[in-house]
Amino acid sequence: MIIVPNISITSEDVDLFEDEPDAYIKLDLEESDLETRRRQCMKFVQALSRRYPEVAQLLQDLSNTLNTEYLANKT
Repeated sequence: MIIVPNISITSEDVDLFEDEPDAYIKLDLEESDLETRRRQCMKFVQALSRRYPEVAQLLQDLSNTLNTEYLANKT
């Protein structure tokens, strides 16, 4: 799947969040990262979801699966 790697959190995101959590959240809420691969991918997912509502359910199922895997093994 091409979407998940492009919307996943990177080590740079973690560093920014740890150093300046308010700035990280503000940047995300203001969508000031318009030129990033993640933001473009999220716009693509939004467009797909509007046209094909089942895409949203597929991504939600995938998210639940990934969360379950993480909770089973947090390393």
